[in-house]
Amino acid sequence: MSSMQLVERVFAMLRVIAASSSGATLTETARQTRLPKSTVSRIFSTLEALNVVERVADSGGFTIGKGIVALVAQMPHAANLVAVAHPYLQELNETLGETVALALPAGDNAYVVDQINSDHAIQVRDWTGVQIPMYLQSTGRVFLAARSDLALERYLSAPRMAYAAKSAAPQKKLRAALALVRAQGFAWVAEEFEQGLTAVAAPVRNPTGKVVAAVNAFGPSFRFPARGRQQLAAQAVVATAEKIAARLQQMA
Repeated sequence: MSSMQLVERVFAMLRVIAASSSGATLTETARQTRLPKSTVSRIFSTLEALNVVERVADSGGFTIGKGIVALVAQMPHAANLVAVAHPYLQELNETLGETVALALPAGDNAYVVDQINSDHAIQVRDWTGVQIPMYLQSTGRVFLAARSDLALERYLSAPRMAYAAKSAAPQKKLRAALALVRAQGFAWVAEEFEQGLTAVAAPVRNPTGKVVAAVNAFGPSFRFPARGRQQLAAQAVVATAEKIAARLQQMA
């Protein structure tokens, strides 16, 4: 195998992993790349040792590792956003007592670049480095709602698959959900991407008004949002996103 062939195979595997929201298994990666499972296994072992990919404990699949996330975070745009946003995420984490994160748009996915976990005994998983289809979760719906009508129509015209029985994937329900996001300025998603998980997100705009990131807070549905505090939670997330945007404006 030539060096060029090896590089092509590695990138083909990474594309499969990046497109998977729950971790791409060895079998699935081999099928999509049309590579022998033995070859995929050897490459995975090397990439895992380098922190380029990480094994997902519950599924046995692989997701993008912190080594790649660290590289992305060092890019000027992403690094600046992460550095600016992190203190405000910490503040939000302390205010709500739940896990908070920052995501960037990546094609038709939302890419989590920073996450601060809660102190609760019952935790949610670390989504850092994971790309999740936009229509399924709160940060993604914030990104979709910010698209032009034409761009959104193109997106909605493509067939989508739901990951949970309660998913708002059917176009009529998804359109209504996105209209609500546009009207309210934030997005709630309850048990549609992952059962038992509820999240709320708000957009971060750059000095020109473009949505460049999204802040979200999330936790187990039995605990988040606390009874009678749904609006307060949404307001806290919106306020955090606005603080980050204001800081970006100051730095422009």
